[in-house]
Amino acid sequence: MHKSNSTQKSLSKSHSKPTTSKRTILTKKSQKTTTTITKKSPNLKKSPLTHQNNPFSTTSAGSNSSLGFSWPVSKKLDGVVNLERFALENSSVIDQLWSDYHAASSTATGFSIDSSSFEKLKQRGPNTSFFIHPIPRPGGYFVMLSQYQDKSFLITYLEDFKTNPMNAQPYMTITLYDELQHSKDMVFVRSDICALATLNKEDADHLARTVVNSYCDDGMYTNVWNFNKQPDAFKFDEYVNQIVTNSQV
Repeated sequence: MHKSNSTQKSLSKSHSKPTTSKRTILTKKSQKTTTTITKKSPNLKKSPLTHQNNPFSTTSAGSNSSLGFSWPVSKKLDGVVNLERFALENSSVIDQLWSDYHAASSTATGFSIDSSSFEKLKQRGPNTSFFIHPIPRPGGYFVMLSQYQDKSFLITYLEDFKTNPMNAQPYMTITLYDELQHSKDMVFVRSDICALATLNKEDADHLARTVVNSYCDDGMYTNVWNFNKQPDAFKFDEYVNQIVTNSQV
């Protein structure tokens, strides 16, 4: 892993690693999409995460990469729900069905955002794909790293990424479904936990909402922009301490 001077400055701290609904409208079995971690690298020359290899880039099944990762849920909405019946309901009913369906899951959470928020996220994500997310714990915290790619996010443990980017496996995924964006003014968001020993469902819900809001909220996005484009303007320790302190209030 190649680290620029900005990487060493911004990421110098090390933190310890943390140890069905009955409605037939939502009974379709989820289909997994097989992806692989490749060596394809984005242009991160100005980022505090400059490195030679991007561990999160994914390709279709059949890649020759030695490291593989199967997406835990279909990336198409009709692979998760009975879309034809789902689309017949009004927006408020759909939103409640989506929330209730994921409330019954032990490894997934779900919520929705409106179309205008999604458009911001979709436009901003590819240009500023990385960001950090502190997870408070009694007596301390650990930090996760997210990367946006193609209407989804991959989440890994920051220290794993810093130690060996090519072996940094996802701890959680976030998938965005835009099939009903224009007809219902809704985009559905789902998070799936890949490391239950580290993240619980409350963590996953909070993290998914924080990740999405970081790109949809103009004020929060300033930090994302600085982190990716102006690392000298992003105060890593100040940001982390602020998030951890606010979580304890």
